[in-house]
Amino acid sequence: NDLFKIEFAVEKTCKPQVINTTLNGYTLRGSSYFDVVDPEGKLRITNMQLKGRANISDATVCIWARSPCNTLTGLMAEHNGFFRTAVFDSEKQCCPTCVG
Repeated sequence: NDLFKIEFAVEKTCKPQVINTTLNGYTLRGSSYFDVVDPEGKLRITNMQLKGRANISDATVCIWARSPCNTLTGLMAEHNGFFRTAVFDSEKQCCPTCVG
């Protein structure tokens, strides 16, 4: 069990507003990417290198953004009341999820 990458479906207009991402309090320089090629934006946080259920379940990811993207509803692209995310292991196996 490991966690290598997480993706969030986000509003494309938030690209210039996202200023930092952290994992367990550490800045993830060079590991965060904001894609705007698809119809919706995608914020990818890679190279997380978390191994074991305890490390994964205790992990905290923070996204720092300016207004109007500094709230969950301002940043995340909503789909029928749910926010879409996807998690990947080091083998790039994906598991899409939704959070309501």
